Amino acid sequence: MTRKALIESFEALIDAAIECKKSRGVFDLEAPPLPEVEEREEYGRTYLLALEREALGFYISGHPLDGLEHQIKRGSSCSIEQALTKDGEWVTLGGVFTFAEVKRSRKGDDWARCRLEDKSGMIDCLFFARSYDSIKNGLAEDLLVFVKGKVSGGELVATELEVPSMEGR
Repeated sequence: MTRKALIESFEALIDAAIECKKSRGVFDLEAPPLPEVEEREEYGRTYLLALEREALGFYISGHPLDGLEHQIKRGSSCSIEQALTKDGEWVTLGGVFTFAEVKRSRKGDDWARCRLEDKSGMIDCLFFARSYDSIKNGLAEDLLVFVKGKVSGGELVATELEVPSMEGR
């Protein structure tokens, strides 16, 4: 049984359970049958991983970066775990955004705070007004990105964002 079938049948199953509880007497030991769950094709891998992260805060059945290790290694100067020890240095990091929010400065300029994650850890990336305008279209979550910036106090003050083509994946 797929998660898609369970999720799409959830309301009918809950309604049946409520009805069952209402109709049972104190001495009734036999429960009426629950509605049948219709088999459905499973959600796509990317969507399933996003559901897991949204519900639990982490991935269970895989990671969005599975199979991309070679591409990340080629495009990154170090892992996030290593970058956190390089305060004041410029780095290029590969990973996925698991959180992104746009804020407005006191001057009225937009800027973004994003959380970049790879398999070694996570780091908050700050795209201030000057760099935000050039990258705002690449702030999608759960998509491979490369971010260049300067590590400062456990955060990355980002200046560039690259979203590589995923053709052939």
